[in-house]
Amino acid sequence: MILIPLDKLTLLINSVNHNGRYDMKREGLSKEQIITLAINLIEERKSVADVNLREIARRAGCSAANIYNYYGNFDELLRDVQLTVFRTHLSAPSSLPDASGISEPVIRKIVKDMIDFAIAHPGLYRLMHLEGAAPDDSATLTAIRDNRSRAIGFIRKLSARELDDDEAYTIAKIFHGYLHGEICRLISNRVFDRSISTYRKETIDNAVFLIRKLTGFNLQEGKD
Repeated sequence: MILIPLDKLTLLINSVNHNGRYDMKREGLSKEQIITLAINLIEERKSVADVNLREIARRAGCSAANIYNYYGNFDELLRDVQLTVFRTHLSAPSSLPDASGISEPVIRKIVKDMIDFAIAHPGLYRLMHLEGAAPDDSATLTAIRDNRSRAIGFIRKLSARELDDDEAYTIAKIFHGYLHGEICRLISNRVFDRSISTYRKETIDNAVFLIRKLTGFNLQEGKD
């Protein structure tokens, strides 16, 4: 899964006052504002676990009934939040150069961006990969399928041999599984024997090594 920086998602909107609450008398509460408040709380708490509809209503300065005008339960809201984050942060591998233009620095940047996003925004990373609601709506499922298709296309571009979609997807899952495991250690403070910067660099090096072995692609040498 390829992630891009948070600057394309506005986490605070203009109707939030200096106490971090919405002025209901002045602005009312829209569905988009509820989603934004939920994202902010997940960012602050660095997890979905301590976020709920009542806490979102408290932050909005309204009763929970206002939230229920839009959502029957927290999972329904969480799915909209996930979809917003998916659409904002997933960068299509198809937007990268063709295989002839992909070098080691390009691969390193992809991995670096994934790691740095997770370190800077552990709550949103957990939302997308660990703690989110199971998708059951067509929009979220479509976003997930689209991301899978982009990952397959990218791996097929990298591979030194012809791959069918199943083979490419297997490689993508292996690569993402390794990287996800290392990211989880980083955002859970489970790195004890070296500095975060050293572990981050080792993870990038290992990811490049793994993608070479999995795809057979002879990456041009370069420095991060």
